[in-house]
Amino acid sequence: MRRLACVAAACLATGWTASLPLAAAAPPPDAGQAEEAAPTPVATPFAPPLPRASFVLEPPRVRIGDLAALELVVVTPPDHRVRPLEAPEAVPGFWLLGTQPLPVERTETRWIHRFRLQIRARELGVFLWPAQKVEIDGPDGTHTQLEVPAHTIEVASVLPEQVQRSTPYGLRAPSLLPSDQGGLLPGAAIGALLTLFCVGLVALVRRARRLARSASPAPPASDVPACFEEALCALAAAAAEPDVQRAADSAALALRRFASHHFRAPTRAATTPELRTVPAPYLMHARWPVFLGLLEGLDEARFRPQASLREASVRSQVQAAEAFVRDSAPAEPR
Repeated sequence: MRRLACVAAACLATGWTASLPLAAAAPPPDAGQAEEAAPTPVATPFAPPLPRASFVLEPPRVRIGDLAALELVVVTPPDHRVRPLEAPEAVPGFWLLGTQPLPVERTETRWIHRFRLQIRARELGVFLWPAQKVEIDGPDGTHTQLEVPAHTIEVASVLPEQVQRSTPYGLRAPSLLPSDQGGLLPGAAIGALLTLFCVGLVALVRRARRLARSASPAPPASDVPACFEEALCALAAAAAEPDVQRAADSAALALRRFASHHFRAPTRAATTPELRTVPAPYLMHARWPVFLGLLEGLDEARFRPQASLREASVRSQVQAAEAFVRDSAPAEPR
């Protein structure tokens, strides 16, 4: 019993000793000292991006004939300016319909500049949009030049059964000829018959035109003297006109009517400069330059009133017109 009591006392002493703390904990630091000891976080600013540029196409695949927007996107640090861009004059496979600079997107860390090109594909295949040089001016006067690499654009077909085709259609190979050449004889005979038929048809048309021309009634004999008499009377009235400009008008009109009736020349519905560009009529081939010279001399007095009108010059032009009409009369038969 005595031993049991000693063992129980020893166990109680051991449990009480284990419940005690091994060492006194250090007192917690003061709140003020904690705030002074804590490090202050420092905000790390974002570094401005380096200038860069690239082409962006929406949609990325273009169908022939469709309108597409090709954008040149330039990213710069804030307060940078991109100089105006020059669009290429001609690009193989595309039509350039217009250019448009877009508003700048400004953020705290970067500015985004956009330049839109409206294009329309006109050929099938894979094409290369040419490289572009971009010049950037900084706020401190610095100048930067970027080289935008060329952009590959694929143009596809709009046909539903040829959606995946991106190359133009090639030429079809001719069918192989048969081994025996006997089949060429019927084709050659048919070709010869068609050629003879065409030649005969042309000869028949020419003969019909020749007969129609010979069968057309000749103008009455009294029509030619009446034409000459009318022209000479009109020129005589123009010579007696006291007003120089009216005299030039009457003489020019009489000359045009005479050439239209006698030589069948298209002088009634054309100006003098227009008559210079047309070939001379067949019936007045040799007298055509003289006729145009008379009209130009009379037009000088008709259409330039601000110029000094010389009455003697106009009167001489009217007399020359009378001589032209008289010289154009057919010779009397002997």
